[in-house]
Amino acid sequence: MISRYIYPYRLREKITARLGRYFDRQPSAEQEVRLTFAPGCVMRLQPGDVGHDSIRMNGFYELVLSRQITRLGKSGGMLVDAGANYGYFSLLWLAQNNQNRCIAFEPAPDNLKPLSYNINRNNLSGRMSVVTDALSNQTGTVPFALENTGGQTGWGGIARQNDSATIHVPAVTLDDYWAGHFPDSSISVLKIDVEGADTLVLQGARKLLEAQRIGHVFFEVNPPRMERLGILPHQAPELLAACGYRMEQIAPNEFHAYL
Repeated sequence: MISRYIYPYRLREKITARLGRYFDRQPSAEQEVRLTFAPGCVMRLQPGDVGHDSIRMNGFYELVLSRQITRLGKSGGMLVDAGANYGYFSLLWLAQNNQNRCIAFEPAPDNLKPLSYNINRNNLSGRMSVVTDALSNQTGTVPFALENTGGQTGWGGIARQNDSATIHVPAVTLDDYWAGHFPDSSISVLKIDVEGADTLVLQGARKLLEAQRIGHVFFEVNPPRMERLGILPHQAPELLAACGYRMEQIAPNEFHAYL
């Protein structure tokens, strides 16, 4: 892609966002793309997916967050990738330090095979586990809206109502999962992108947050999806503040909480 030769990266991101419709948006489904912030790593992507097209044209997705994950990953540790999709941020994290580990939560059935392919393709399966449960504020089963119209791989998420595009998936709180698998370990970074249910993930990690066993939290706000789930905008910031975290906005609708 000619866009890969545009510098600085922020200018590249702006130009491709404006002119992306003029680029070829239907590459071969078998095409593998090199990642700017994970040298040596490649990804197989879904043609036509908005986020994946950004990776294909730019070599990255969500520039500010990519830089943050890359910076923190150099120090080593554990990433919890909630809403891992095809594994972009998991790959970034694992590529920074050969001691890094990652737990990727991805409940969307159609994403699991490509996610596993991308991890295995880069020989990173020994340092990463994929969990097919949805992270939420309850352990059990939750409705999950697929919402994959037009080949969008990242629009599915926890729903409140059942319809023809809704399935039921197992759910777990991060507190419960961590107590059962890593009771003595901390989390360096919790990255959340679960289409409006980010607050539910944080509520399900209250014990870990109160114990300050999570170093950094990156989460998003999605007002339309949050409204459908009955989530209020102030809930996540208030929870994080009560647990001793400071918060900064790093991009529109994207936030970073840290100790």
